[in-house]
Amino acid sequence: MKDEKDKSEKIEKELKKNFEEQLDQRKKIEAMRFETVSRLKKDPEALAFLEPYNEGYGNLFLDSYGNDKGQWYVFKDEYRAEQEKRALQFLEVAKAGLECLQKKKLYDFRREWGAGSIDLPDMKTPFDFMLKADDVFALDWIPPINGDEVALLKEYVAQYSGEDLSYFLGYEANNFSFPFMYGEGRSEGREGSFFEFYDKKTGSTLHALPDKRGKRAQFYLLEYTRIKKEEEDAKVAKGEMEPTPEMDFKPFSPDDETAFLEEFIKKFDTKETWNHYLAYKNYHNPLGEGDNKDQYILPIKDRINSVYRKLGKLDVVLPVHANKDWRLGLIEAWSEYERKNVLEAIDQAFEEYLFHVASGIQFMSKEPKQTTLNLVNLIMEKMVKGRELSGESGEMDFR
Repeated sequence: MKDEKDKSEKIEKELKKNFEEQLDQRKKIEAMRFETVSRLKKDPEALAFLEPYNEGYGNLFLDSYGNDKGQWYVFKDEYRAEQEKRALQFLEVAKAGLECLQKKKLYDFRREWGAGSIDLPDMKTPFDFMLKADDVFALDWIPPINGDEVALLKEYVAQYSGEDLSYFLGYEANNFSFPFMYGEGRSEGREGSFFEFYDKKTGSTLHALPDKRGKRAQFYLLEYTRIKKEEEDAKVAKGEMEPTPEMDFKPFSPDDETAFLEEFIKKFDTKETWNHYLAYKNYHNPLGEGDNKDQYILPIKDRINSVYRKLGKLDVVLPVHANKDWRLGLIEAWSEYERKNVLEAIDQAFEEYLFHVASGIQFMSKEPKQTTLNLVNLIMEKMVKGRELSGESGEMDFR
């Protein structure tokens, strides 16, 4: 109850703060509008400039001009920051690519560490890798990026044919999980398409290594779960609590795959439903694209809207490719433009990276995500209890 009250009070404070900030901004804009309109209405040259136009229009223009001017001043920092962000957007994508290179090495080190082949500074449990992944450039035991790796990254970008390279490469840099066994027969670990591309090009076989240390960690988690389950079962038997539903470790249905959905409709629904589904499918994706699991492709209308939004933020002339469907021509033109600019930005990002390495200044620095911290803390707490319940020391060190 107290937590709910604290949460409610926090939200109320944030709303009040936002309201006060907006009110202050509105007051500043209004003050500038009033000053500007009052001054210009007394300026003979300004009045002469507007004299050829409708008088009512002239007054509306001055009011509008004064209001717009107020916003230019009040939001000047936000406008400049957005301009700088747009100018640097491809460089940021390129930096995400360099981050992918280092995270791939960290991923491979995790596999070797899990097999017991190597020891690494401060890496005592499988979950220490999760904590370090957000700030991978701070790990001095990961070899620096070299020219061959940059060439491999550029090769990946040049061949990329999926949706939204800028988003996708950033997603790859920030959203992958290390291999770990969470339950009997249920492993978790996802490498994105760039990491898979890297393995194919380098011939890496590290994915075949056994995760010995990961299984030790799994044992303590399972031990904790087993003992807690016994305690719960005893309470359920006494009628002191309701039984907890069993965890279902079966895989999720692949309902994001067209083939699975279509098979389900054909088997369990009507011909009419099938026809309506085909109409929906053709409306969203008339050329039948969008079923590539490795590089997800959005429906054409969504892809076009995405291109519109990006072009609206850039001052560029984009020649559209000849195509019987102008939308596909525009999408391909944007993809080509994006790949070209990211490829150029990779060279610039690598030069910046080399400067940081030579000067001893960390290239990029990120704080661990709070969600990651919360998850690791929860798992570590369970593992410590699992060791203690097994009659072992609560110290966590799997080396």
